[in-house]
Amino acid sequence: MFFLTRHHWIIVILSFLLAFALQSMPWPDNLNMFRPSWVQLILIYWVITLPHRINVGVAFLVGLVADVFLGSTLGIRGLTYGLLSFVCVLIHDFMRNIALWHQIFIVLVLSLAVEVLIYWVSFLASTVEYHPELFLRSIINALIWPWLYILLNKLRTKFSIN
Repeated sequence: MFFLTRHHWIIVILSFLLAFALQSMPWPDNLNMFRPSWVQLILIYWVITLPHRINVGVAFLVGLVADVFLGSTLGIRGLTYGLLSFVCVLIHDFMRNIALWHQIFIVLVLSLAVEVLIYWVSFLASTVEYHPELFLRSIINALIWPWLYILLNKLRTKFSIN
């Protein structure tokens, strides 16, 4: 069957809602640079595992919701998440067939690309200061990826989401 059932869509939507909740949790200002991009990681997982169902359009909508939710300039994350999902759709077969520790490096590169693109578009849209700590989030994303991948894989297997 090409489409996900209503039951399966609920699991996917709940995972994104949990990611938005984790993304919005307050952190101390001096530790905010270590906050993982939960929405981005969840998006990478679902695009890699279900590329024909969770695709560029869904990623763009998730990015727009993230822009509204996080209070950033409307469309920045929509654009970057759309591009991220496009790249993930292109490499989804490769990502499925490599070891988990190799995936860490790809997630690191993808997260760095998203951070650079968000910074660049934000710089063009308004005045944004450069802080080298900005890219620590990508390292944190890469370190969280194996555990998140295993957890979501077990969830996907338990509910038979294909």
